[in-house]
Amino acid sequence: MHLNLTIFSGLLLGLALAPAVAQPPAPAAGSATACAAGASLAADFVWDKRAVEHLYNRAGFGATRAEIARGLELGPEALVEELLSGGAEPDAFFYELLDRPNRLKMAFLGADERRDYINGLRAKDRRQLTAFVIWWVERMLAGETPLRERMTLFWHGMFTSSMGTVRHGFEMIQQNQFLRRHALGSYSDMLRGIIRDPAMLAYLDNNENHKDKPNENLAREIMELFSLGEGNYSETDVKEVARALTGYTKTKEGQFEFKSRDHDMGSKTILGQSGRFDGTDVAEILLAQRACAEWVAGRLITYLEGVEPSAERLASYATLLAESEYQVRPLLRRLFLDPEFYRLEIRGARIQGPVDYLVSSSRRLGIEPPGVLVYQGGGMLGQRLLDPPNVKGWEGGESWVTTSSLMMRGNLMGVALGVVPLEEVFVGSPVMDEPDEAAMLAARGPRGRSPRGARPDISEAMDEESASGMDGGMDSGMDMGMEGAGEAGSKGNLFERFKSLGLMREYFMVKKYQALEYEPQLNLVSRLRRRGISRDADIARELAEELLAIAPPPETLRALESFLRQERQLWGAADGALLSIGSEAEHILRRLAHLVLSLPEAQLG
Repeated sequence: MHLNLTIFSGLLLGLALAPAVAQPPAPAAGSATACAAGASLAADFVWDKRAVEHLYNRAGFGATRAEIARGLELGPEALVEELLSGGAEPDAFFYELLDRPNRLKMAFLGADERRDYINGLRAKDRRQLTAFVIWWVERMLAGETPLRERMTLFWHGMFTSSMGTVRHGFEMIQQNQFLRRHALGSYSDMLRGIIRDPAMLAYLDNNENHKDKPNENLAREIMELFSLGEGNYSETDVKEVARALTGYTKTKEGQFEFKSRDHDMGSKTILGQSGRFDGTDVAEILLAQRACAEWVAGRLITYLEGVEPSAERLASYATLLAESEYQVRPLLRRLFLDPEFYRLEIRGARIQGPVDYLVSSSRRLGIEPPGVLVYQGGGMLGQRLLDPPNVKGWEGGESWVTTSSLMMRGNLMGVALGVVPLEEVFVGSPVMDEPDEAAMLAARGPRGRSPRGARPDISEAMDEESASGMDGGMDSGMDMGMEGAGEAGSKGNLFERFKSLGLMREYFMVKKYQALEYEPQLNLVSRLRRRGISRDADIARELAEELLAIAPPPETLRALESFLRQERQLWGAADGALLSIGSEAEHILRRLAHLVLSLPEAQLG
C-alpha cells in the first residue's frame, strides 16, 4: 500500500526558495563587537523549541522531539558545550589495504587470471569504501556525535577529493578519518596534514609535480580553496608553491612519501617571504596571512548560517580564529552563542543538501533507514559522499533545487516510510519523464485501492485559493497505478523495465535494498494518542510542526487536513475517530508524513 506522489510540482521550485526572504526581521540582538567580547547569549534571549531546533539543524542533522525537549531544559550554554565535546567516539571503522596485488602471486598467473585477480581486489576495495560511507551515514542518523559528523562533512566539502579520481578506497577512507579526527580541533593541523595526504596528492596530480616539470594543481587549490581565497595571491606565488611541493607523492601502499631527489631545493619567494621552502614551510606561510583567517572563518560561518557574514562580523571571527591558533572550537562556541546566529531571517532558510534532507527528515520522524538508502539516494540527488563533482565540492544552495530532484527527495522519504517501493523512484521517475506543471496529491483507500468509484484528489478538496493554478491530472511519469506496480513486482518484468531504461546499476541497488527487508520502526498512531491528538486539523498541524523546520502557510495545512478528511471518510469514520479504524490508520498517517516531507518547506533547515 503506497501513495504515488507528484507533490505541488508546479509550485515546488518557486516556493522552496521563497521562505528564505519571507521571515520577519529579527529584533536587534547585539552587534559583532558585543559578540566579540565573549560567548554568551543575553539574558533576554528567547531560548525556545525553534531556537533549539535551529541549533541542531546547523550543528548536526536535525533532532528528535525528545532531543529538542532536552536541549530546551539544558539551556544554550550547556547544550553548546555538549555539542562541542564531540560526544563519545565509537570504535573506529576498520579498514585495510585491499587493492594492491601480490607481485609474487601475479608471476604465476596467466593473463586472464591476472586480470580476474586484479578486478577482484578492486571490487573488494570498492565494497570496503561503500561499507565505510554507510558507516558514516549511520553515524549521522544515530545523532550521537552530531557536530563532529557535521564538521566532517564540512571539511570533506572544503578539502575536496573524489573517489572517481583517486580510485583507491583505502586512501579516501584514510582522508575522511583524518578530517574526522581534526574536525573540531585545529584547522592548522588539517592544512599541514592535507598537504601530505595521499588522496589529495593523487586527486590534484602532485604525483606529477617534478622539479624539472612542476604541476601547479595542488599549489593553486591550496591557496584558492583551502586557505586564502581568490585575489590574495599571485600567479608567481602559485608557481613558487608548486616548486616547494615537488617531490611530495605517495607510495603504492597509500602512504605519504617525500622524494628528495625530485624536490626543488632552490630558493623560492612566496607571499613576500624567501627561502628554500618545502610543503611544511608553505603551510606556515599561509597560516600567517590575515587572509587565511578571514577565508576560513568566512567559509565556516557561511556554511553554518547559510549566508555570508557582514564585514564587521567576519573581521571579529577571523581575529578570534587567528588568536586561538586556528582552533575550531572557540569559533564554533562563539558562533553558537551569538544572537546573530539565531536571527529569524536565517532560521529555516537554508536549502538542505540531499544528505542533510534525508538524514534530518529521518531523525525528525524517529526512524533509522538503511544507510545504503541515504548514501545511494544522496548520490541520485547529486551528493554522492566521497565523490564530489569537482575540486570546489558541491555548489549547494539553489543548485540542489529542481522540480525533478524535489519530487525524488519526497519519494525517497516515502521509501524510508515504507509507503513507496524503491523501484518506483526509478521506473517512471521524473529524472526519466519530466512531470507536468500540474500538482496534486492522490490518496488511495485500503490495501492500495480506492473504493469502487472513488479516487480522491486533494485538489478537489482544497479551497479555490489554494487550488488556483493546479491541475488535478495525475502525472503519467510517476503514476504506475497498481497494475504498473504489479508488473514491477515481477522479477522478469522489473528487470526488463530497468534494462530498457538503461538503469541496470539502479536495478541492482533495488534488489540489494529489497534483500534488507527493511521495515520502519514507527508507530504514529501511538505517538498521537499519547499526545491526545485525534482530529484532522490537529493531526495535520502536529505532524507539520514536528517534521518541518518552519511553519507552512495556512493553505498548505488546509490541504493536508483535506487529505486526512478524504482518507477518513473512505472508512466512514467521523472527525476525531481516524486513530480508531485499525491498522490502516497507521498507513494513512505515514502517507501524510510523506506528503509533509515532500513540501517546499521540508527542503529547508
